[in-house]
Amino acid sequence: LGESDPIIEEFRQKLSSYTFSRKIAALPIATENPCFPELWDVEHSAQYQHELKPLIRAGMNFVDGAIGVDYGASPDHPSTAVAIQVDHFGRYWVRELWKELTGDPDEIDFAVEGQRRRLKNGKVRTDPLQKALAARLRANVAIGSGGVEFRMGIANGLIQEGLLFFATDGSRVADVLQSLRNMRRVRDVKGRLVYARDLGDDAGMACLYALEELRGDAAWAPAVESLGHTKLLYLPEPSSRA
Repeated sequence: LGESDPIIEEFRQKLSSYTFSRKIAALPIATENPCFPELWDVEHSAQYQHELKPLIRAGMNFVDGAIGVDYGASPDHPSTAVAIQVDHFGRYWVRELWKELTGDPDEIDFAVEGQRRRLKNGKVRTDPLQKALAARLRANVAIGSGGVEFRMGIANGLIQEGLLFFATDGSRVADVLQSLRNMRRVRDVKGRLVYARDLGDDAGMACLYALEELRGDAAWAPAVESLGHTKLLYLPEPSSRA
């Protein structure tokens, strides 16, 4: 009976609109609850992707840069390093991605040093659980608790301001863009939308670590003990006849 079939209607009632569209109606829609919805805007997706070499030949200068490293040691979770540079207009360019199925610190160190030399990026930031690797790479460690949302806020701010770009002539940069697109939120048992760390977000996470190194402040959350003693005084609502 087509779309009016009772079985189809039953699916429509039981499934979310996204799941119904993908699994039943076979509509090629984007990720459900994406962390970076603007990156799924087909009409404007080209504005985030540009060939960089002609701009460099025309005189573009880079004034800052950083490398983000996400550690992995399994076939489902590779190690990644993403290099980002900032031009003199304040635009952030994803330049290249290194990704390998290795957890060998020597290989990661070699790859990061290669990016440092090629792009003159001295600063590096690793994921929060890799303090030993950070020491090996002479790097900073990303913020742990609450850091994911903080980093996503940085990235979303740059995207919305039109300041984050992906170099189409950079090594495997398209993989970084797709990884960021795939990052999504799911509803937890309390109905809240929380980040779901799915497989394949390694390049996206490395990109976020580099952005934190460039735009994040290590003191983004104040130390409670430094705030001193605060007294709150509650006054009654003023009378309407006052």
